[in-house]
Amino acid sequence: MLRALLALCLLLCSGLMAEVLELSPSANALAGISLLSDSVADTYLSPAQRVNGCSCYYIRPFGMGDIPFYGIATGFERDWLYLAAGSAYLNHPDYQWHNPYLNLCIEYASLAVGAGVHLDYNQVESAEALFYYSLAYAARYRYRASSLELRAYKPNLPDGEYSLSLAQDVLESGSLGLALVKEKSGELCYKTAVNAQLNNYLKLYGSWQNNPARFGAGINCNYAKWSLIYSLRSHPRLSMSQAFALEYSW
Repeated sequence: MLRALLALCLLLCSGLMAEVLELSPSANALAGISLLSDSVADTYLSPAQRVNGCSCYYIRPFGMGDIPFYGIATGFERDWLYLAAGSAYLNHPDYQWHNPYLNLCIEYASLAVGAGVHLDYNQVESAEALFYYSLAYAARYRYRASSLELRAYKPNLPDGEYSLSLAQDVLESGSLGLALVKEKSGELCYKTAVNAQLNNYLKLYGSWQNNPARFGAGINCNYAKWSLIYSLRSHPRLSMSQAFALEYSW
């Protein structure tokens, strides 16, 4: 009975994750506004994200230590072509979930267009495993100090969403981003985020959204080509989600 109740709780938590697509530390801090991100881990969210490197990360959703998420991502470019791949993974005796993905992005001048394929695999206890494929699309355009991104994330699934994001460089040390997100359920969400470079070794993130009301914050400590990221994000009914990442860029 206890195992069944735990499995049910895990399924409910995965439903909560449908409103929280931010499964990487930087996306957790920036409310999923990938225009402000410089992490290769966010390629799972936007196939137009172009960052060369690799990332290993850990997420503790809503303070629940029994259901940790682990993830890995990598990406590299060759001329106008960019490839990225990765996977998020949850392993619990009563519930398993995987989400491997592969992205392809083409860039010409100031325009980048990308598409990705995701495989969602989940299994409750010894029941038959369920898996299904989904696609993600994104187009990003940059003009001087401004950027625009249109994104469709898993539009064929109930937890899919469409988003329009704008970003503006502020002075030489930071960027401000705004996003309008429409979920498949019809709910609208407004988001804002900031990315501030304090010095050569320290970067700060912050975000807010209205539906549900949530705040995010993060810190990125980097040296040479290595980065260590820590972020947290509030929830109106549950505890904070925390995330860590170790990244290397090339």
